[in-house]
Amino acid sequence: MSRAIPTTAQAERIHRLVDEVVAQHPRDTELLRGLGRAIVQQPDDSGPGLPEPVEPRVQQMMATALEQGPVGKLKMRRALPEA
Repeated sequence: MSRAIPTTAQAERIHRLVDEVVAQHPRDTELLRGLGRAIVQQPDDSGPGLPEPVEPRVQQMMATALEQGPVGKLKMRRALPEA
């Protein structure tokens, strides 16, 4: 199984979206930024990138993370890779 890697342009759009969601939910900054890092990792323009459009997919992931209770959010933060 191969993992889809975003292109540089997609990564920039994802970062902007993460910034917007963080501004709306500052108490969950660490979780949301970690989620953004996990999605983007290292952009690669040589491949097809993520399926378009990326924004609805990323928004759904963040919404799911924000719906978690305190224990769920803590588990998610611990599971995210360190940057």
